[in-house]
Amino acid sequence: MCRYIVGIGEILWDMLPSGKMLGGAPANFAHNAERLGQPSVAISAIGSDAEGDQIIEAIKFCDFQRNDYPTGMVNVALDAQGIPIYDIVENSAWDYIEYTPELHNLATNALAVCWGTLAQRNAVSRRTIVKFVENTPDDCIRIFDINLRQHYYDRDIIEQSLRLCDTLKINDEELITLTSMLDLGNNPCRELMQRYSLKTVIVTCGAYGSYIHTDDGTSYLPTPRVDVVDTVGAGDAFAAAYVVSMVKGKDVADAHRIAVNWAAKVCTHAGAMI
Repeated sequence: MCRYIVGIGEILWDMLPSGKMLGGAPANFAHNAERLGQPSVAISAIGSDAEGDQIIEAIKFCDFQRNDYPTGMVNVALDAQGIPIYDIVENSAWDYIEYTPELHNLATNALAVCWGTLAQRNAVSRRTIVKFVENTPDDCIRIFDINLRQHYYDRDIIEQSLRLCDTLKINDEELITLTSMLDLGNNPCRELMQRYSLKTVIVTCGAYGSYIHTDDGTSYLPTPRVDVVDTVGAGDAFAAAYVVSMVKGKDVADAHRIAVNWAAKVCTHAGAMI
C-alpha cells in the first residue's frame, strides 16, 4: 500500500472577505503536502448538504465521512496587518469523525500525520484523532500543530497530544500561552522537549522569522519579504513543507529553508489552498 502524509481534523469553508475558500488546518496541511509532490490525504467529516457536496467536488486527496451535522464553516475577518480573526461555527460535521477500519488502515501506513487542538473540542473526534495517532508506525512523523483557537482547548487536550507527538509546531503567541499554562521556565522550547520527549519544536514568529529547535541545536531564518495578500494557512504550509522535506531525507537546515519559502509563497495568494 502507498504510504501517505495525513492531516486529520477539521475541513471547512473559510468565509473570507475576498470570498468563500476551503480551509481547516489539517486539510490545508494535506493539500500543501500534495502540492509539494508527496501522496497525501485529508481525514475529516462533512455534512450531507450542498456545502459538503462542494467540498467533494473541490478536493480529491480526502477520506471524508458524511454525517447529519452541517459542513463546517468559519467566518474570517482580517485585521489591518492581514492577520485572520476567526468565528468558528460549533457542532459541525468534523466534530464527529468516527474511527473506522478504513482510518485504521491509513493509520498503520501513515508516513506522517499532523493534527491540532481545534478538532479535539468534541470527544468523538478527539478519541478518533488520538486512536489514529496511536496506531501509526514507529517511523511515522507525528506533528502536533497546536493551532490554539478561541476557547477550544485545555491543558488535558494539549498534554495528551504533546505526549503523542515527536514534533511540536507553535507560533510565538501560542508559546506564551503554553509557557503560562504548563509553568515552563526561561527556556520553554528546551523544557518542552525534555518534559515530553520531543525531537523537534518549531516556533513561527510571523514577519519576525522562525526557529526550529532539535537536539543538535537551533535553526533560525528570517521571513522572506513578499507582497502579502493574506496569511491564512501560512503556518499549515510551513508545516507541510517541513514534513515533506524531512520525509525526502533533507536535513533540518534545508527543510527549514524550504518551509519558509513555501509559506511565504502561500501568503501571496488569497486563502490557504493555492
